[in-house]
Amino acid sequence: YYFARSNFAQLWRRQFDAGKYKIDIILKYPGSLLLRHVVPLIFVCMALLLPLLSLFGLPLTLWGIFWLIYGLANIGFSGYLSWRHGWKYFPYLVAAFFIMHFAYGLGFLVGLIQRALFPLARIWKKKRQDSQNNKNV
Repeated sequence: YYFARSNFAQLWRRQFDAGKYKIDIILKYPGSLLLRHVVPLIFVCMALLLPLLSLFGLPLTLWGIFWLIYGLANIGFSGYLSWRHGWKYFPYLVAAFFIMHFAYGLGFLVGLIQRALFPLARIWKKKRQDSQNNKNV
């Protein structure tokens, strides 16, 4: 079931967590990885890396083109849904789509970094939890 969030902060948290913990599911079930899980990660990486790459000679206009394409797609799909279901939803849809894409992608990136770059921290956390559980027994 899907529980609709009542505000954008809750939507952000839910999408971020969904992206972050998707890594655990993928590690356990590698066949569950689909393109739709990776696209938000690519979106976030491009949004964050293109300005940094401009420091090394990549034209900053590529970052502008990236946001222009995303903005047009977001406005287009938001407009289509608003046309079908009511224009009062348009500004909320534009914001919701951005939050869903960026928060999920950022969460996926954070989860990937935590699982790939810091596996020792995960092992240490588990050992700490185990030792705390043994003290409580």
